[in-house]
Amino acid sequence: MRPGGFIVSDRSVTETKRVYDDEKNEAEGATDPLGVKRTDIGLMSLPFSKIAYEELGNQLVATLVGVGAFLELTKVLKMESAKEALKLAIRPGRHKFLAISEKALERGAQAVRKGEVQWHNQKAITLWKMPQAARA
Repeated sequence: MRPGGFIVSDRSVTETKRVYDDEKNEAEGATDPLGVKRTDIGLMSLPFSKIAYEELGNQLVATLVGVGAFLELTKVLKMESAKEALKLAIRPGRHKFLAISEKALERGAQAVRKGEVQWHNQKAITLWKMPQAARA
């Protein structure tokens, strides 16, 4: 990961472990809930797959839960623009999946608003912020 990068992690399928100092046997960066040592990257963790399966009933929209969370954080694209893009990305014969896909985007955004996200270096998200005029 390059310095200034930002990772969006599915906590349902990954587990971040703390790194221990052999001499002191103490966790480095003990105040960080995800145990990430690097200070030059950001990381957001949310159980996308669990939300998709348990709340929305469809494991296949887990990625869209993550996208919704990322959009809410960064504001790089308006939610309505993302929903319009879904209509173009999902071929017409599969438009029956549009409703669940839109719900997944909204649920990811809601998770951020409700504070369900775990963070490492939340300030890194400012690197992704764009001027209002540049947003779609």
